[in-house]
Amino acid sequence: MIMPKQKSTFKQKLFEQFAKLGKALGSEVRLELIELIIQCPTAVEDLAKKVKLPIANVSQHLQVLKQVGIVNTIRQGKSIVYEIADSDVIDLFLKLQGVGQRHIEEVDNLVDKYLSSRDSLEGMPVSQVLKLAKRGEITLLDVRPTEEFAHSHLEGAINITLEELEERLGDFPKSKTIVAYCRGTYCVLSYEAVKRLREKGFKAVRAEDGIPNWLSMNVKLAKQAD
Repeated sequence: MIMPKQKSTFKQKLFEQFAKLGKALGSEVRLELIELIIQCPTAVEDLAKKVKLPIANVSQHLQVLKQVGIVNTIRQGKSIVYEIADSDVIDLFLKLQGVGQRHIEEVDNLVDKYLSSRDSLEGMPVSQVLKLAKRGEITLLDVRPTEEFAHSHLEGAINITLEELEERLGDFPKSKTIVAYCRGTYCVLSYEAVKRLREKGFKAVRAEDGIPNWLSMNVKLAKQAD
């Protein structure tokens, strides 16, 4: 006997819509794209270079994010630039990372393997970083790409990418602790910068977390003057 097909209830229809958001977030590529777009609005072609994927593939991923309202688009000349739709997207992104670290054992294993091996010390809280930077007691180092630094950075930071670090060591006074930061909690750039600086005899530590966390905490960020 064929059972009659039941009509979808209100709850089922509602959860079907929420599930679209879950599906959109269920991709490592799309999560990386979200982290990059949080740093600064970015054109499709530039995002493709950063994630090392074809433009067509990246564009498809971005369309999925746009369909559920996570990102918006702006046209700048011939380029389509993607930006985060709202601050609650940043909160959602951070919550996803936090729940993942607390409940998925493999996350801790990966952090130990790729990050803690470079620097096992706790990062410095941003409140302390800003206090020491204001007093001129530390050198605050942003190791992100130039365009990300220009869009927003901690007040008083200097921008030297990992690739430039070796040739710019003379810019750092040995008498001051260097506090490095990059894109977020799991960004390897600041860990690697601290490791290299210590090997060269500098006292260096990481700032705790990164730009998404500070935006969520309403930390005042600076922009580079045009």
